[in-house]
Amino acid sequence: MSKPDFSRARTLLAFLFTLVFFSNLPLYLYTIPYQELKVTYWRMIIGLAIIMICLPETFTGSKKLTFLSTPLFKWLIFYSVITIIWYLPTNQSEILERLFKDEISGILFIFISLLLLTGNEKAQTAARYAILAAVLFAA
Repeated sequence: MSKPDFSRARTLLAFLFTLVFFSNLPLYLYTIPYQELKVTYWRMIIGLAIIMICLPETFTGSKKLTFLSTPLFKWLIFYSVITIIWYLPTNQSEILERLFKDEISGILFIFISLLLLTGNEKAQTAARYAILAAVLFAA
């Protein structure tokens, strides 16, 4: 039984993920009356789709776990530890809790981006085109 090829889906997700992030689309949609999906839910939906497509490829095949050796992954681990060490001894007020959640959300965003873009040149090219489209659209 051959493993499924998710390269097209991965490329499309890279484009959409990058476009949504750089265009700030969820924030604009959140201002529309009667719009039900909050920004957090957009992140979760796109993140889950990326993880479902990237994880099987990440743990099998010739490019197995290549993201572990990247400097970005090592930085994410270091930054996560620093964030947790910073948060634990505080009084954990509502403001600090919100800051902590934002930091963790940012760490997860970068990790999902790393999973999506590591070792896939088509996905990286699609992400570049999405950045170009977002910049041209904003101009």
